[in-house]
Amino acid sequence: MREFLEGIEAALKAHPLSEKILQFLVEHEDAMDTVYGVARCWVDSEVVAVQPVLEQLVVAGAIVSLTVNSGTYYRLTSDRNIREQLKVICASRFS
Repeated sequence: MREFLEGIEAALKAHPLSEKILQFLVEHEDAMDTVYGVARCWVDSEVVAVQPVLEQLVVAGAIVSLTVNSGTYYRLTSDRNIREQLKVICASRFS
């Protein structure tokens, strides 16, 4: 868990979009979208800015990527412990 927390902290420090993406996912736990959908609908930003943030959040373990025929989709991890930690992080940082 310590490695996860360090990865999330690094992502949050690296780019403000990571906060927006995580906040969106904590509020909409079943959301899933492509990098284009995340950029346009979740955080109102450019794809070029969102892509590396999503990749960093995947490496940290907060989100997962699923590749299907129509593209790659991103969603919150299904790990309940990580979801609970993200809720705590978001509550303390974003409220």
